[in-house]
Amino acid sequence: SFCEVLPKDELTCCDSPFYMNYEMDLQDSVLGEGSFSICRRCTHKKTGQQYAVKIVSKRYELLFNMQLEQDRLIG
Repeated sequence: SFCEVLPKDELTCCDSPFYMNYEMDLQDSVLGEGSFSICRRCTHKKTGQQYAVKIVSKRYELLFNMQLEQDRLIG
């Protein structure tokens, strides 16, 4: 699983609701890729149902939030 390939000091993501309920194999090929995100296959742990999950870059999220704040201050 994803958590098993991370160094011990980076395991905090595995406590997230997503990783508690879904598995994602990083060895699988990427389903899609964009400027600020990638799409991967994940599997619901209890049902085995497969889904596509879009993973957005934190850098994009930061830039988006900065732009919102700037717009709020100007407008």
